[in-house]
Amino acid sequence: MTDSANRRVSFREVLAIREFRALYLAQTLSVVGDQLARIAVAVLIFNRTGSSTLTAVSYAVSYLPWLIGGPTLSVFADRLPRRTVMIVSDSTRALLVLAIASITPPTSVLIALVALVALFEPPFASARAALVPEVVGTHDRYVAASTLGNMTSQLAVVVGFAAGGGVTATAGAGGTLLLDAITFAISAAVAAVAIEHRPSIAAARVSWIRDIREGATVVFGDPTLRWLVTVSWLVVGTTIATEAMAVPYADQHHRGSLTAGLLTASLPAGVTVGALVFGRLMDPGRVEHSLPRLALLTPLTLSVTAFNPTPELAALTWFICGMLSAMTVIANRLFVAAVPPEVRGRAFGIAAAGISTAQGVGALLVGLLARDLSAAHAVGAIAIPAFVLIALATPRNRVAGIKELGAGVVTRA
Repeated sequence: MTDSANRRVSFREVLAIREFRALYLAQTLSVVGDQLARIAVAVLIFNRTGSSTLTAVSYAVSYLPWLIGGPTLSVFADRLPRRTVMIVSDSTRALLVLAIASITPPTSVLIALVALVALFEPPFASARAALVPEVVGTHDRYVAASTLGNMTSQLAVVVGFAAGGGVTATAGAGGTLLLDAITFAISAAVAAVAIEHRPSIAAARVSWIRDIREGATVVFGDPTLRWLVTVSWLVVGTTIATEAMAVPYADQHHRGSLTAGLLTASLPAGVTVGALVFGRLMDPGRVEHSLPRLALLTPLTLSVTAFNPTPELAALTWFICGMLSAMTVIANRLFVAAVPPEVRGRAFGIAAAGISTAQGVGALLVGLLARDLSAAHAVGAIAIPAFVLIALATPRNRVAGIKELGAGVVTRA
């Protein structure tokens, strides 16, 4: 199968599949909901405390539950019907967010509830990711479906953050959180109505530890898969600094929540454009060849923030950084398609757990740095070590391994 054959499948073609439309809509709504909550909670906590560190903590706790939930709760995506896992996860998140909006808890309780909401993201995301290849196949349609899903997911992050800043500025955090609860409820309803029931793929399994170990072996046993996930962890763990520092950065430049929302949205906007360029406009082989270079350029570009540019220039820098970091979208596509279906939920959960844990750790680190440094210098201080670590993690023969993995996916399909 040639690259040109892969590129003949259009977004319209995969959107014509009813179940994929439902998965696509459910994913988009859930992602928008996640970002609405994050910006609303960040603004709420910063307005209450004036603390950059606590603001960063609010971001961190929304990602760190993946550390536990990714490897353990993603097992449900293989053990239970994946449609059921999606419905239960988003229904629960809708109720929890509604409770947060209704009771306006103190800061410590608010952070704990945000962590609980985030705990239901791993099983939802793992189940959805594992269902996509079952619905569209693992070859040319999957390439188109994956590219569209990742692009839209990043665009949903942009809309969620940008709208979150605007809505929070006008309706307050409570109104934004109420809107967040509605997105989760609609997502659960879409999954219930439009996705077919399929039996669990690993119902006979009885050992939870064995299930987790099996998924970990798939993720870390192959050197190229291991590189894809670990470098992706480093990239997203670094770029999360833009989200964690957006509110303090805007405040230090005497700007409000609208600027904070737009700053937060700039990097995912870049990822959206990068995903389009790398996923649809460039030759797949050329993109795969460029993955190590793109990974290295991402933190290098982010380090420009240390010069404390105006919010407009910072947003442009973060946008370019986002375009480069879209290498993680290609890495995700290669990874999911290469993993055997019977362990896909667990493998995705473990890989995604590392992603979100890296984001949580990155947010915490940049928040701690911001206690003694400005927001701009804190972002720069986290970028350079990431560049060094990515360089150390990338052997010279990595491009060959990536190409071989991509060819293997085509052969298996």
